[in-house]
Amino acid sequence: VEIISGVILSYVCTLPYNQLDERAIRYLYDTSVDNLEDIIKQIDKHNQVLEQQNDLQVVTNSALTFENRLRQLT
Repeated sequence: VEIISGVILSYVCTLPYNQLDERAIRYLYDTSVDNLEDIIKQIDKHNQVLEQQNDLQVVTNSALTFENRLRQLT
């Protein structure tokens, strides 16, 4: 926090847009601390999808490895 000419300056946020428009307002709403519960739920859901995709990739890679090794035996 810095004070210049009696005005307290502090960091509030950085917006990913060049203009203050509906996107910026939506961004502020979506990232508000008041919405923390919903944000955490979204993060958890996204992480769950990533884990499922990773698990599927592991199974697919294992099946391909098994298939290749089986071919080498014949």
